[in-house]
Amino acid sequence: MRCRMTRRLSILTVCGLLFLACDDPEAPAPDLSEEPEFAGAYVAGELEFDVPSPDVAGPLRLVATQLQYDAATDQLHAWVAIRNDGREPVPGPTSVAVSDFVPSDVQPTNAVCADPTSLPPALFCAFDHRDTYGDDGVLAAGEVSEAVEWILAGTNGESFAFRARLLFAPSVEGTISGVVFDDRNANGRRDDGEPGVAGVGIGLQHANANFVKIRNTDEQGRFAFDVDEAGLYSLTKTVPPGWRATTPTEMEVFIVRRPDGSLSRFDRADFGCVRTSVDLGIRGTVFMDDDRDGVRDANEPGIGSVGVMVTSLACEEGGIFIARSDGDGRYSIDAGSLQGCGMPWLVRRMPEFGLVGTTPGQFFLARRTPDPGVRTIDFGLAPPESTQAYVTIEGRVFADLNENGEFDPNDRPVRGAQVQLLSPCDLLRASYTDAEGTYRFEPLEIGYCPVTGVWQSLPQFPIHTTPNPVDLQIPDTPGFHLIRVDFGVATGEDPRVP
Repeated sequence: MRCRMTRRLSILTVCGLLFLACDDPEAPAPDLSEEPEFAGAYVAGELEFDVPSPDVAGPLRLVATQLQYDAATDQLHAWVAIRNDGREPVPGPTSVAVSDFVPSDVQPTNAVCADPTSLPPALFCAFDHRDTYGDDGVLAAGEVSEAVEWILAGTNGESFAFRARLLFAPSVEGTISGVVFDDRNANGRRDDGEPGVAGVGIGLQHANANFVKIRNTDEQGRFAFDVDEAGLYSLTKTVPPGWRATTPTEMEVFIVRRPDGSLSRFDRADFGCVRTSVDLGIRGTVFMDDDRDGVRDANEPGIGSVGVMVTSLACEEGGIFIARSDGDGRYSIDAGSLQGCGMPWLVRRMPEFGLVGTTPGQFFLARRTPDPGVRTIDFGLAPPESTQAYVTIEGRVFADLNENGEFDPNDRPVRGAQVQLLSPCDLLRASYTDAEGTYRFEPLEIGYCPVTGVWQSLPQFPIHTTPNPVDLQIPDTPGFHLIRVDFGVATGEDPRVP
C-alpha cells in the first residue's frame, strides 16, 4: 500500500497540518481548505516519511522512521526526528505540539497533553524533544536530532490528519551582569577614570545546581549571565595573578519571577581589584650630590649600600620591604615584594652616617600612576657643611596599652599615622609612620622653614598618653642634632590600634 503525507503551515509559525493518506480509492480525501500542500511520501517497504517546511517557516523538517502499526493494540508507532536543512545553526525546539486530529478518535498516548478544562482551553498535546540536540542544544546545518518515539492510538489502520507546530523555549529574560574594575585608589568603589579589567574569570552557580557557569570579562571588564529560573545565585570572581581584590570576591544575587512571568535582572554585580604585579614598582638612584642642587649630574657618582624602605599602608600586617642600593647607587622595589599590599605607599631613605639629604628623605604615594608603570625616586646626599646645623626629628606613634606614657614591650606600633611639623609658614610638612610606627623628618625638610613644634595630626585619637602637640626649640649650633618625640595613644576604635 502506498501512502503520502501532506502538511500545511501558517505564516510565521512552524505549524503544519499532517495527513497520512493512502492510495486506497475508498479512503476519504483530506480537506486542505485550499491552503498550499507540502507533500512527503511514505513507502511501506521503506517505513519512512518526511514533511518539508515552506521557506517562511524556516529550514526545519520533521522526519519519521520505523513506522509500525500494531493491530492488536490499535497503535501506530513512529520514531520522529528534526532535521535542519538550512545553512545556519538554529536552536532545537523543545517539543512538537499536535492537535485537531481528524478523525478525533486518534490521540497520542505518550505525549504531555494540556488540560482541556483550562480557560482559554488548550486542546493540544506535545511530544518532548528536549535533550535530543547534543550538549549545545543547537541543530547545525544538516544535523538531525535524536529520534523520539511517537505513539498514536485510535487510527484503526486508516488515514488520519492532524496539526503540528514546533515549540521553542521562551527567550531568557533574567540576567546577572556587572564589571570587574581597576580600583586604583583601593577604596572598594568604582570611581571616574577607573577602567575595566579584561579576561577575569567569573563563576555563576544556582543554589539548586551542581555545576558552575564560567564567563571571562570582555575588553571593558564587563560580564553577563542569562538565567532561566528564579532563585539564589552565587557569583565568584577569580583574582588574576598580579592583582589583589579590593571588594569581596563572592556575591549572592536573588532573581525573582515577576507577576507577568518575566525574570528580574541585576546589573550591579561589580568587583574591584588593584594591580600588585611587577610592572608596578619603584626604581631610583642614591647619589652624591656634590653641588647640592637635588639633581644628579653626569659627574656625580652613585652611593652603594644605602637602605630604601617602602611600607604599604593598605595592609594591617606585612607590606614592608627594604632594598639597598648597589655599587652604582641603583635600587629597585617591585610591588610583589610587598606581599600583595597595595597603595598608599610610604617610601623613605634610611639615614646614612656623615651625610645629609639634598632631596626629601620621604615620599608618600597615595595612588599609582594612571597606567601600570614604575615610579622613579632619586635620593641625593652630600657631606654636611661645617657651619650649618643639621637637625633630624624622629619618633614613634604607639598604642599605649597601659597608658603610662612609655613604649613598653607589650605596646604596639601604629602604622600610617600622620605627624606634622608646626611652623609660622603656610607649609604642610608631614611624615607617616611605617610598620614599626616610626616617623622621621630629615634636615632638608626641617630647614625649609623654622620649626616650632611637632604634632600627631591624623588620625585623631581620643586619648593621648603623651603631650600632643609638642613645642620644640631647634638648635642652631653647627653639627648634627637628633630630636626624638614619641606619641602614645589609647583607643580601640582605630583598626591599627589593638
